[in-house]
Amino acid sequence: MSAIVGRKEIMNCLEAPAHLFTTGANPVSCEAALATIQMIEDQSLLQASAEKGEYVRKRMDQWVSKYNSVGDVRGKGLSIGIDIVSDKKLKNVMPVRHLKFVITALSMA
Repeated sequence: MSAIVGRKEIMNCLEAPAHLFTTGANPVSCEAALATIQMIEDQSLLQASAEKGEYVRKRMDQWVSKYNSVGDVRGKGLSIGIDIVSDKKLKNVMPVRHLKFVITALSMA
């Protein structure tokens, strides 16, 4: 399920049907979305995501103070991201050629 929401002046600049999609109001898509929502509720997946995310976030937050290559940690639940940097103060992005090494090292931390 999705929705497009915006200020009136922005939404009105799109001429119909520019903001519509082929899946809009499709009964099969709607039924699949409802089944997914039901599964999320039945299996308490939001609570599980929050609990696991809290554990992962605590581990990653420790990396910020422990490793010079970890600049920041952001996210909620299990949707978490980290900035891998070459200079923590300037927040310079780590060169791609070094990323594999840093990610491998962090995965073993």
